[in-house]
Amino acid sequence: MSQNVNNIILRESLTIDTRDISDFTGVPHYAVLRKLDGAKNKDGTTKFNGIVEVLRDERISVEKYFVESIYVDAKGEKRKCYLCTRLGCDLLANKFNGQKGIIFTAKYVDMFYKMEKALRQNKYSYLIDDPIERAKRWITEEEERKGLRSEVSKSRAKVIFADAVCNSNSTILVNELAKILKQNGINIGGLRLFDYLRENGYLVKRKGSEYNLPTQKSMDLKLFQIKETIINHGDGKVIVSKTTKITGKGQKYFINKFIGKNYDGC
Repeated sequence: MSQNVNNIILRESLTIDTRDISDFTGVPHYAVLRKLDGAKNKDGTTKFNGIVEVLRDERISVEKYFVESIYVDAKGEKRKCYLCTRLGCDLLANKFNGQKGIIFTAKYVDMFYKMEKALRQNKYSYLIDDPIERAKRWITEEEERKGLRSEVSKSRAKVIFADAVCNSNSTILVNELAKILKQNGINIGGLRLFDYLRENGYLVKRKGSEYNLPTQKSMDLKLFQIKETIINHGDGKVIVSKTTKITGKGQKYFINKFIGKNYDGC
């Protein structure tokens, strides 16, 4: 085989998970899958075709772009995902507009560059003359790469956690904390997180002007801040809107509470 052919095979053996794409773009994983699989109406008819179906209809090899796979979620249940080749990422990037598309492109290009660099340092060690030895070497290195991807996946929670707590001067909304927790495998949304905070005495549960504002206990622990916004109406009436925001200390407190991890470095 020519060196160019070797390079193509090597590049296309590298993939990134659609869950990584979800992390890169901030788009929920199910929404990334919809771009690939399309969607059905309630009566089972096609609402719109995804990228995978379009490729199949045109008799284009899907596996050059996307390889269907599964992963095990935090509940131990098997879920669908795709492993995307460099070509697949190039194709999928066109489906993300504006800032999301730019960020996704920058991050997947960087990830593939690092993976390709690591393989080049091995000098294509499994592309050797003896076919049996070549197969053995390829299997060994593929298992090592899978192990590396697994470690990256396991460390994803710690990375997101570090990003959340190290910027201690920044406050975030409760809904934003829910997104961080969900990216770490905690199945919770904004409404359910508000329920949790109220039921556990962090936010006021009594309906009225203080509803969803921090309790005195939370303020004493410096878990929250209250942002006040003055709204001027055309009739001269002035209203002060109060929004609950979570401090850097609060982010660390609640993330540790939910995912059971401690992270001290900033």
